[in-house]
Amino acid sequence: MVDSNRVTTQTDLLHAFRTAPLKMARTRSELFGLLAFFHPSLGWDKFVRMIDFSDVTPAQIYQIVFGRAADTPRMAVAYPGYDPAAHFREALLSHEFRKHIQHLFLRSHPEKARDVFIHIPKCAGTDLILNLGHRSVPLPKLLELDGWLTDDEFLETVAGLARAALSHDRLFPYGHMELGDYAAEVGVRPIDRVFTVLRDPIDLLISQANYAIGRIRQDPTGKAPDAADYLARLHLTAISDQISNGELKTLTLRALLDPTIAEPDRACFYLGRGARRRYDIALQNLIVHNVEITTTDRYNRWLAERWGLNKSLRHNSSQTILTKTEAMRLAPQSLINATLEDQKLFDVVSFALEKSGRASIFGPDLVRIIGAELLDAMDRNEIPPAVRGTERKTVPPRILVADDPEKVAYYTAAVSGTIPGAVNTETVLDVSFGLDGESQGYRLQGWARPEPRFTWTAAEESVITLPPLAGPGRFIFRLVASPYIHRGDLQAQQVSLFAGDISLGECRVNNTSVLECELPASLIGTGQPSRITLRLPNAARPRLVSGANDDRLLALAVHGIGVLRVPDRAMAKAEPVP
Repeated sequence: MVDSNRVTTQTDLLHAFRTAPLKMARTRSELFGLLAFFHPSLGWDKFVRMIDFSDVTPAQIYQIVFGRAADTPRMAVAYPGYDPAAHFREALLSHEFRKHIQHLFLRSHPEKARDVFIHIPKCAGTDLILNLGHRSVPLPKLLELDGWLTDDEFLETVAGLARAALSHDRLFPYGHMELGDYAAEVGVRPIDRVFTVLRDPIDLLISQANYAIGRIRQDPTGKAPDAADYLARLHLTAISDQISNGELKTLTLRALLDPTIAEPDRACFYLGRGARRRYDIALQNLIVHNVEITTTDRYNRWLAERWGLNKSLRHNSSQTILTKTEAMRLAPQSLINATLEDQKLFDVVSFALEKSGRASIFGPDLVRIIGAELLDAMDRNEIPPAVRGTERKTVPPRILVADDPEKVAYYTAAVSGTIPGAVNTETVLDVSFGLDGESQGYRLQGWARPEPRFTWTAAEESVITLPPLAGPGRFIFRLVASPYIHRGDLQAQQVSLFAGDISLGECRVNNTSVLECELPASLIGTGQPSRITLRLPNAARPRLVSGANDDRLLALAVHGIGVLRVPDRAMAKAEPVP
């Protein structure tokens, strides 16, 4: 306050205001306006000395910071030695204030429009956030987590956001938050834009499991809160720096089948409200709140059309330890059961996007495109007949399932132990094609002499013979090889696999790779060997390609072959995705 008794001239008047203390906030809006004056270079102690705390009571701080009355009369009145500045800091750093900071900030700036991103984990969210975060005031849900920022960092961040709000027209609340909870607590207004990205539900779960183990590998003793949490859920205190690929893959499969890590129906959870992970609740929220929706396969196009961004930066991508091919081989029914509701949601949205031809659609568009039958089906928590009767796109079989040395090392590593929810596969054949291996009996025509770690194919057709295969289940043929390539002249080898006249698949190989295919049932139980033919139309002579002193006709350096037996119930159909 300005002391009028000390003001005798206009200069005194201006000086009094220049040196007057900051007025303690009386409302939430004033609270964030006050915090905008705090800067790390100033320090908290100097900042609070700038505030006039005279006559401030505990009851006022409860109302200003928490928006509620004190719990008891003793907590509402000042006691001897009461320090309002210390109480103010304590309240700002409390769990109660922090866990609602996003909603408090939004309600304190009702005049500003909002871009609200409901970030379903492992659905391109980090990438989008880092692209958009500089355009408005970012308000991450992560701010509410204890342990993510130190006390000083939290105060400095909130102050920085308060300062940024003074010069920005839009706020950007985002994070792993429930759409229903956000709408109930803050509200969605006509000036706001709400958007989300969906991903194939099984891909999402596998990516989450890979991410969790990747974080543990980066932080093997769990110093960061998320790594510590993943370790605890796997009943571990740490992992060794020398952990093998097989052990990492086993951990990833355990994480995939742990519902506290790879949470079931997580899209329906984040687009719904509360613990009910139901497709109809999520879809209702998308419609009534006019949410813009895209999917990861349309994501780059959406970035360009919607936000003017030309490419995705692909931040926070997961290291691929366990692929979809293997996951659907090892735990198909568990994955299907964990994504029943999400799959319905994904199918309805994908159907509408396909019909629209656009990069994204809004919730009400779902009804306009599919029709009133969508609303009737929602009442039964079902997808409408138009969607149910549409076959998903068929994807041609792919035989390339891993295509660089690191992926190959993970893919060929064996899972150990018995894991609840997973099935056990059996390796019935594993043959090295190196000099010390036993490949002679498996190589027919079209081969060079073995070298220390592999054997080159030496013709446009090379033939492998497999021993008779019999018994229940299905059989998977596997080949690990590196291509003969030369920069600029020969960038890849085209490979086609055949069992007799039956095509098993084809691919281009430009790196050390794993090729796999299911063997036809007609080859099983005959008591006769089977022949696998590799057709290699790009086989080339090094002398003609690079000038090397080598006239052999080379295409693939085959490191080894194998055959796996998979129980029938484990062979759910899935597109092989490296």
